[in-house]
Amino acid sequence: MIGDNIKLIRQSKGLGLNETARLANISGSYLSNIEKGIKENPSMDTLQKIANALNVSVNDLFGTKAIHEILYDLRKEKNISKEHIANFLNIPCQEYEKYESGKLHPSYETLKLLAEFFNVSLDYLLGKANTRNLYDNINEHDLTQEELQLLEKIKSDPEISILFHDLKNAPKKKIKQLLSIWDVISQKFDEMDEEDE
Repeated sequence: MIGDNIKLIRQSKGLGLNETARLANISGSYLSNIEKGIKENPSMDTLQKIANALNVSVNDLFGTKAIHEILYDLRKEKNISKEHIANFLNIPCQEYEKYESGKLHPSYETLKLLAEFFNVSLDYLLGKANTRNLYDNINEHDLTQEELQLLEKIKSDPEISILFHDLKNAPKKKIKQLLSIWDVISQKFDEMDEEDE
């Protein structure tokens, strides 16, 4: 597990294996063996060197909970099928099942997609943070009832959450186009409602 965490932290910082080994003053093959779980109990001195190279604490290297456990808990909590998540990731369901069982570790890019899907931070997914996402830090006392309802909808629905994350990074032109499309759809629904009455 520690090897997996080291690899994920290293990848999240955009560092290559040999570059990290050089910064930690250890051999690349030794770091590779740690990451693969071949060398399961590196010394505290080695862990400190790796932590320093990655600019994290030794505790960060251990994480608090295994990724596969977090994925399982999030999926069960949101009552989502494995097939639905696999379709979102565009991978076979058997591959996602291996992520949840701990037999296969998702790539850094896949972890980013999973964090987005479940509306949690990457640190939460890696077991390094207890706060699930940025929305958890919003002071809800400062929000109107309508804003609270919208926030709850965003937090509870993975597809809406993904839309908001996509919008956050979209250029203004695309947002305006989306709003125009939404206006047309909304008008059509209003017309249909009037016809039904």
